[in-house]
Amino acid sequence: MRKAMVEADHPQLSIRNQCELLEVNRNRLEPKRQTDLRPKAEHKEMLELIPMVHAHDPTMGTR
Repeated sequence: MRKAMVEADHPQLSIRNQCELLEVNRNRLEPKRQTDLRPKAEHKEMLELIPMVHAHDPTMGTR
């Protein structure tokens, strides 16, 4: 694979130039990060308040 040919510590060519020459997208070089989609404990109270605020005034927060 061409992306395996990109050397992060190449002395003369930057990663950007290497990707250009190899026709590789730079966003494909880094592995995808696994994100936790569950709400955090500190946001739980805020997430419970949002439906109440919306029920009180549905236009709040719109332009």
